[in-house]
Amino acid sequence: MVGAAVAACGGTYGADPPATAPKTTTDQGDGSAPAGDASSTTDDGGTSLPECRAQRIVHLVGGGGGLAWFTLLWPVPSVIGSFDPAYAYDDPTLAAPAPGTSTAHPLYARKVQGDVLWAKTGTHATPTVLVSGTNQTHTSSPNTTTMGAHEIVAAGAAAQKALAAPVPALRFALRALRYGPAPDAPAIRDVANVDEAVEAIAEVKTLTDAQRAELGPAAGDLDAWTGAAAPKSVVDLATLLYFTAAAFRHGLVGTVVMPALGGTDPHGAFADGAATLHADALARVLHTFYEELNKTTEPACSHDGAAVSLADNVLLLVSGDTPKNPFVRDAWPDGSPGGANWIYARANGYLVPGWFGQVTPSGKTDFNPTTGALDPATSADDAKRASLAGILFAMTRGDAAYVASLDGGSYQGLVPSTLP
Repeated sequence: MVGAAVAACGGTYGADPPATAPKTTTDQGDGSAPAGDASSTTDDGGTSLPECRAQRIVHLVGGGGGLAWFTLLWPVPSVIGSFDPAYAYDDPTLAAPAPGTSTAHPLYARKVQGDVLWAKTGTHATPTVLVSGTNQTHTSSPNTTTMGAHEIVAAGAAAQKALAAPVPALRFALRALRYGPAPDAPAIRDVANVDEAVEAIAEVKTLTDAQRAELGPAAGDLDAWTGAAAPKSVVDLATLLYFTAAAFRHGLVGTVVMPALGGTDPHGAFADGAATLHADALARVLHTFYEELNKTTEPACSHDGAAVSLADNVLLLVSGDTPKNPFVRDAWPDGSPGGANWIYARANGYLVPGWFGQVTPSGKTDFNPTTGALDPATSADDAKRASLAGILFAMTRGDAAYVASLDGGSYQGLVPSTLP
């Protein structure tokens, strides 16, 4: 179980909530919540839906160099704070400090139409970046989400029973994308594209013509998501996320795993001018995804007797093989400082936002799992273990007992003093 809390250190960058011991819940629900029923309200305007015990999950896997594109959305802080034209970032004026972060855990986010990515798309929209795992260049099956004997996306899916999704877990395109093992995890359904995903749902749930139309983007539907002249790899991702937003809106799926910009290894992104085009389009797609989620409420559950927006109950995870070297734009080499890897997680208020761990041109420093502070004495294995336990804590909306049943290590340095 999680031990006593130690407050996070550092001055103000936005606002730094101190870490405390996670609150504990144990009831993962009995699976009786009616998927898709968002109309159950009480006389005082509340909702009779059960309490949310788990977030829905989207896992974007940037194998084959795909993760590096996301470093243009949430760059290493020192890349912007001490910018050098030789660094692997197109224009530092395109990034700004993300709200709710601190000097202890800074974060810059790329701007989308003048505001930072994910601004106004939920109550706790600023993500957490965790220096976790090791560089795994040139694999489409990174093991960055494996925590000891368990894989956390599958463990998170196992905790979603009360969401009662007709298709609990869905994986697009690549069976190489890791899912499992985890106790009681639902089997994942593999599909090649959106059409197959719709048919997979239709096998277990009758879909109306209107629902089918919502799940698959028609001609022109993606234009607002991607902007003009978006690269095909970004359009492909937008197509899958468009489906995912609709599937979540109707309570049809609990967890979705998909490839993200794999096969577009960006060694030449700065030499050929592709960096800005890719980064702007990718940021717009992720922003629009959460804008869509923020328009509707979670159909299967509520929070403290009130409806909760889907944006506040969908955890998005980005992992991959290598973030490349963010301090070298020439041929953007695969090797990262100190062999570092990292994970981006939109945790919706269940993790302190900002960077945990540090990456500099000369190497990396891991974070202390108990305090969250930089700690050269912390091993990479301990930092990874804490990172994944913390993400699982967020997936389960703060169920420390569930996390402890799979891993007893500390992660309290990642947890804010007040949970949503």
